[in-house]
Amino acid sequence: MEVNHNLNRHKQKVRELLTSEEGFYHRSQRPIEPESVFGQTKSNKHYNRFRHFNKDKVLMDFAIFAIAFNLGKLHLKGLVNKEILYFFEKYGQKGDVILFFVKIDINSINFSSINNYNQKIAA
Repeated sequence: MEVNHNLNRHKQKVRELLTSEEGFYHRSQRPIEPESVFGQTKSNKHYNRFRHFNKDKVLMDFAIFAIAFNLGKLHLKGLVNKEILYFFEKYGQKGDVILFFVKIDINSINFSSINNYNQKIAA
């Protein structure tokens, strides 16, 4: 029977990092950051499968969905004006490039209220 002392040292270091104050913070953010977005994507938005088969097209498809999802979140928080100032579509050689220009009034954003909003909806 052999004991891997190097592995035990790595396990101890990881355990210390995970149980530190910063480790607790990062672990507490994990369930509310990415996993809720994927749950919303599948359940509420009914986005269960990609519409394309090529890797580049799948990436573009999901990127467009992510942009729309983030614009919807900003709109719900009241950070996006109701009007989109500019929509520009340009076709390149490799694929489509879509640029969105949205007017956001940075001076009217109260960042403390955004943080409080996120804490209220966290489970």
